[in-house]
Amino acid sequence: MRQLIRKIAIIWMMLLLIEGCNIIFEEDISGEEVYIIMPVDGTTSVYESQVFWWETIRGAIKYNLEIVEGSFFKPLSLIADTNVTGDKFEIALIPGNYEWRIQAWNNYSETEYFYNTLTISDTAMVNEK
Repeated sequence: MRQLIRKIAIIWMMLLLIEGCNIIFEEDISGEEVYIIMPVDGTTSVYESQVFWWETIRGAIKYNLEIVEGSFFKPLSLIADTNVTGDKFEIALIPGNYEWRIQAWNNYSETEYFYNTLTISDTAMVNEK
C-alpha cells in the first residue's frame, strides 16, 4: 500500500512540475511584428473618439500602448501609457497631431514598438474648406 501511495505521489509531483514549466516557459515573441489595423498611419480625422486596433500576437500577454501629442522625438504631452490585454483601446483626443506606438510583451520577451501618426482636425476648420 505504501508503495502505491509513493507512486501516486511521484506521478502527482511530476504532473505539477510539467504544468509549472508550461507557466514558466513562455514563447519568445521578440521577433514578432504587431500589425496595426487602425488608425492607419497618417490618418486625419474629424472625430475626437478614436479606436486604436491591432492584431494580437500568439504568446503575448499584454500590449503597451503609448500616445503622445507631437512626436516621441519631441513630445508636447503624454496622452496615454497603458497596458491593454485585448486588441483595442478607445480614447477621446482633442484636435492636434499625435504619434502612437504599440508593443506586445509577455513575462519572457517583448516586441519592438511599432509607430503610427494621427491628426485630429478641428471640425470648424474642415467645414470651412
